[in-house]
Amino acid sequence: MIRKAMAVRRGSGRSGNGELSSDSGVLANTPYSEGFRISRSALTLRASVPNLDQDTFARLAQDDGQNCPVSRVLRAEITLDGKLV
Repeated sequence: MIRKAMAVRRGSGRSGNGELSSDSGVLANTPYSEGFRISRSALTLRASVPNLDQDTFARLAQDDGQNCPVSRVLRAEITLDGKLV
């Protein structure tokens, strides 16, 4: 089962605020503040890249997932489901 949510953040630091929403509506405009933390992120990547074999694609995708600056800032567990199509 795949669930999706969206976070909108305005401002910075402690003066910022935002809302959470989800496709199901269960989080409809739920407010959040500085205490909110993203602990996990599951990424799905489907790509069509000419002249790139599956092994090279897998290596590049895994490296990007582990070295992504956003992932490092979040200090979250990042999983990647990448497939060359």
